[in-house]
Formats: sequence, C-alpha cells, structure tokens
Amino acid sequence: MIDLLQSQINPNVSSHGGFVALMDVKNNDVYLQLGGGCQGCGMATVTLRSGIEKMIRANIPEVGAVIDVTDHDNGMSPYYK
Repeated sequence: MIDLLQSQINPNVSSHGGFVALMDVKNNDVYLQLGGGCQGCGMATVTLRSGIEKMIRANIPEVGAVIDVTDHDNGMSPYYK
C-alpha cells in the first residue's frame, strides 16, 4: 500500500500541491488522510473515489472500504479556507 501511494498516487496529486498519507488499515479497510492542496478542496471526494480508490482497488483488490479521515476544515495549507 505504501509503495502504491509513493510511486503512483502521490505523484499524481502532487501536481495540485496535495498528498495522501496512509493512517491505518483495519480489517482490510484503509484509512487515508489527504493533505496540502487536497485538504479542503471541493473536489477531494471525487479525487478519492474516482482516482485514488480506483487505483487502490486495481492494485490491491482485497481492500475493503477506503475511508477519508481528513479534517478538511483545518490545516497548514488547505485548498480553501
């Protein structure tokens, strides 16, 4: 999972100033935190579901839920304040 984040997912979201961090894995459910330009962005849910989750499932089919644990209202550099 970490290799996938580092090699494929983060290079894609970094073009918008964002990054994705793996926070936890429990019972095949993956907990992700979006940061930088992804935090607070109105398109974060679309990016998560249509991009990140699809990429994870294509590479790791046994993954259960993909859960966003990001506090989109706070942070060092949210897209929108």
